Amino acid sequence: MELYLGIGDMPIYNFEQVLKTNNLAYLVVGWDERKEIEVGEEAEKRWGEIYNAYCERTANNTALDIYAINCEIIYLETRLACITSLVYGLSEANKKEFGRELNAWKIPFNIKGKIEPQIELLQRHIRIAEQNLRMKQTKLKSLRGDDEEVQETSFLKQIIIINEHLGVKIDPRKDSVEYFIIAMERLKEKLQQQKNG
Repeated sequence: MELYLGIGDMPIYNFEQVLKTNNLAYLVVGWDERKEIEVGEEAEKRWGEIYNAYCERTANNTALDIYAINCEIIYLETRLACITSLVYGLSEANKKEFGRELNAWKIPFNIKGKIEPQIELLQRHIRIAEQNLRMKQTKLKSLRGDDEEVQETSFLKQIIIINEHLGVKIDPRKDSVEYFIIAMERLKEKLQQQKNG
């Protein structure tokens, strides 16, 4: 499975779809959207590199914040799912193994102690983990803004504006993110020149 290397070869459409859906299959060169495929950790790493390159080129600090919070949310969701499963699956038979896992997730559990007296504290840690996750999700929602429809169409709107003002034809399924960024920079220059007369 071949992945796009960066913003220089990744089409605008694929980039936007990963942003909207978090589906990393859009990083696979030639992927047919009608088919399901599994992508590995390499795709996650590559997406981080591509997204960081985009943010650096566009100097978009909000985008960097959104990406960082998204990463935190993924971690918090994983953590919550794991500790919830461990707490509610805890028994005398697996106390040692599950206790070590809980401790690895920074949830205090006395492996040598009895389970029953520790359950209330473990449940409190689950509630805290849920609260932390909700706080991050709220922060992410506030960063993204209320009008998601405007954001979802922003690439398309920008492409139309570039096409109209620069007289170029951008094909979001073929043209790269880098080409799009360069066209946006050129458009800004042109508009600045017109403004300065």
